[in-house]
Amino acid sequence: MPPLQLVALGLAVITLVAPAHGYDLLPDPVGWVLVLVGLRRLPASDAVRRTLLTTALIALVVAGIVWIPSVHARVDGADPSISWALSLPQLAVLALLGRHLRAVSGEAGDRRASAWWATLTSLVVAAALLPVVVLGAGVGRLTTVTAAVAALSLLGTILLCFAHGQRPWAMPPAPVEIDGSATKGRADS
Repeated sequence: MPPLQLVALGLAVITLVAPAHGYDLLPDPVGWVLVLVGLRRLPASDAVRRTLLTTALIALVVAGIVWIPSVHARVDGADPSISWALSLPQLAVLALLGRHLRAVSGEAGDRRASAWWATLTSLVVAAALLPVVVLGAGVGRLTTVTAAVAALSLLGTILLCFAHGQRPWAMPPAPVEIDGSATKGRADS
C-alpha cells in the first residue's frame, strides 16, 4: 500500500469511533501506528522524516493515554481547553505533513496538488489557532466554525492522502538492482 494511503487509513481509524463499554473499538493508537508506518515510508529528507515521526509518536502517546476510559471520561468532563491542548500533536502532524507535501508536489511540478496542500495546511493551522480565540477570548459565536474547520482539516487530509497517494512524488523510490542485489534508491546514487 502506498505511504500516503497508509496515512489516510490511519487517520480514518482515528476519526471513526465505535464505542463499546467505554472503549473505542477503533482505538486511535492503532490509527497512529498506521500513520507512523506510512510516514516512515514517505519520501522525505531525514530531517523532515524525523520531525514527522517524532510528532506522530507524541500524538500516539497522547492517544494511548486518552483511549483509557477513565482518562477519556475525565478529559470529556474537563475544561474544553484541555481537549484542545490534547489535539495539538495531531494538528501538528497534519500541518507538518501538509507543508511537506505542498513542497514536494510543487518541486515535482504538480501545481494543483501543491495548491491543495497549501490550502489544507492553512486550514489545519486555523483549526489549531481558532480555539485560542474561542476559549481564550470567549468568542462563543465561533465555536461551530472552529469545530467545522477542525473536522474539515482532518477529512481533507484523509481525502488528499487517498487522492495523491499514487502520485510519483508521493511514492518511495523503487529498489534498484546493482550487481544482482536490490537496494533502495536511484541507480545514479
